[in-house]
Amino acid sequence: MSERIGKTIAIAAVALATVAMGISLAALNRSGDEVRQGAVLVQRIAGLLGERDRVLAEIAQQPGWVSERGCLENYLMLIRADGAAPHAPMRRRIAQLAANQISILALAEASEPMARGPAFAGSLRELRAHVLAWNDRWNSLFEVFMAGGNLPAEQTPFPKSFVDAIGAEGAVLD
Repeated sequence: MSERIGKTIAIAAVALATVAMGISLAALNRSGDEVRQGAVLVQRIAGLLGERDRVLAEIAQQPGWVSERGCLENYLMLIRADGAAPHAPMRRRIAQLAANQISILALAEASEPMARGPAFAGSLRELRAHVLAWNDRWNSLFEVFMAGGNLPAEQTPFPKSFVDAIGAEGAVLD
């Protein structure tokens, strides 16, 4: 009888070891998938950051641009001086910039659970504050223009810490 119990225990141990190995392999595979997904998200964010810089550089080339002012303040000044119609291309570029920043935020939110670097969460909070405040200012610009007022001062510049955190994430994931 003890021989039978011994065989049963041995079979149970082999079965348990097989299940444990399967769970471990599944976890390793999932971890690998997360790393690949994280790398793809970081690459997309880096591409959007490059596009953002390119769009800002194009906007800054507009005649009448004052470098001490922000993008939205310059646009408001220009449409007050010349009307909105001559600056329609600039408006489209600013709308593209707004969509770009929302995309960056959405991808950053999606990549947060997979982030490896410690600075990512803090820089994500800064990014979120910037994008939400900037889009509020952009969305209210024509109301401000019609009322003859001024935009509220930009409180949250685009966080360089986020750009640095994305660079660090890319380095960790490579």
